[in-house]
Amino acid sequence: MAILSIFGKEEDKGDEKLINSVPFKLVTEWFPYKLYSSRKSYVTLTMKISNITKEPLLTSVTLRLPNQIAFDETGISHEKSFRLGSLEPNEVKELHVNVYNNLKAEAGDYTTLVIATAHYKDYDHVINSIRKKELISVV
Repeated sequence: MAILSIFGKEEDKGDEKLINSVPFKLVTEWFPYKLYSSRKSYVTLTMKISNITKEPLLTSVTLRLPNQIAFDETGISHEKSFRLGSLEPNEVKELHVNVYNNLKAEAGDYTTLVIATAHYKDYDHVINSIRKKELISVV
């Protein structure tokens, strides 16, 4: 019995292949490469996500930050999700997100988490996902 059969889809050997394989290629880049602890500053995280399977995938991306940095200048928002819609085979989508420091950010390296998820029919059902940890330096 295939996992997707519980969602009303007939068994298909390609489904197991999709569940057990890596569906995306995720490339991330920080610009500039560091935040400053002594003043307000921000960096831009650029993410390029590409579908490396042979089927279109309903895709979302979630970013999680530690408490010392945030998506807004007030330091309140630490998690952000993007619904990218259907990503065709070999299609690449690019996202740009600003990340701000706040007064709680001491000098050091902080780990961020980027999660790219492939969904089935709607965003409530997950087929597969990949996680990538990124370091950002505060000096």
